[in-house]
Amino acid sequence: MYLSQLKISGFKSFADEVELILKPGVTAIVGPNGCGKSNISDAVRWVLGEQRPRSLRCANMQAILFNGGESLKPVSKAEVAMRIADIEDRIALESPELEIMRQLKRGGESNYLINQVPSRLRDINELFMDTGIGVDAYSVMEQSKIDLILNARAEDRRQIFDEVAGITKYKHRKKDALKKLEQTEQNISRVNDIIHELERETESLRQQAEQAEKYQKLHQMLKGFELNLSKQEYNRFVKELSETQLNLEEILIVIAEAREAIDSTELRIEESTNRQIELDRLIQQGQAVVLEFQSEIEKTERQIVLYKERQLNIQQQRTRAAQAIDSLQQQLDGIDAQKQKSKQEQPQAQKTTAQ
Repeated sequence: MYLSQLKISGFKSFADEVELILKPGVTAIVGPNGCGKSNISDAVRWVLGEQRPRSLRCANMQAILFNGGESLKPVSKAEVAMRIADIEDRIALESPELEIMRQLKRGGESNYLINQVPSRLRDINELFMDTGIGVDAYSVMEQSKIDLILNARAEDRRQIFDEVAGITKYKHRKKDALKKLEQTEQNISRVNDIIHELERETESLRQQAEQAEKYQKLHQMLKGFELNLSKQEYNRFVKELSETQLNLEEILIVIAEAREAIDSTELRIEESTNRQIELDRLIQQGQAVVLEFQSEIEKTERQIVLYKERQLNIQQQRTRAAQAIDSLQQQLDGIDAQKQKSKQEQPQAQKTTAQ
């Protein structure tokens, strides 16, 4: 089993996609300082699942994306794909080759793929257990860490030997099994506590059950009483309804008769109204005649007053005329008297003259 191909795109100094073809044997990458040799090993560590930015010589994980240069724009995604050939049944896959890929977008979205199938980092770690491949495995080791391994504690060196011996997977499984066993024991303890609590509550529940049973019997009795009472009330309501229906029929008959009487009364009222209207019309006509008569009467009365005034004037004139006639008559009587006197005196005068 060996690393056969490595594709790097947008990772650190690799602005464009770079593909490295590695054949069986010893392969060395040489070059001057600053040309990006360490970035290749960083890419291998990153695709295997490295989560510590400091191990990748970055301030944070977003710093691994190519940020651009004088003539190059920043990339939006970093991607590293590593292919391993001749896995020789050391990895539980049907394919003779294995390709793992890791992607990181500038927005923070991260993806892992195994043979182009979306996967988890845990799947990759479990896949490479006991193969010597991994972030902390002996297959990827910096030169500065060799002295640390030689001077490390026995427990730390034992971890490397376990990886080489191929028992890391079993220890990991044992650790998981012990952890699950501990969780199971804790669950059993909690279950025992729950059982103890349930046993303590059983007596109370039994009493409550007896009370509930007694309540059910009483409830059934009460239900029977309520049904009998409801039946009696129903019968009473039916009887009252029948009587009410009879009364309603009588009331309807009375209402019908009342309606006929009302209709007849309304007809008479209408006739009376019509007669009243005719009478009002005749009264108005009579009032007009009366007004006309009153006007004539007033006119006649004025004429009578005028005639009375004229008659009074005539009477006054007659009185004055009568008085004048009496005065004239008196004067005539005086003249007649004088004539008689003159006639009587005339013979004596003639006698006197004759002598």
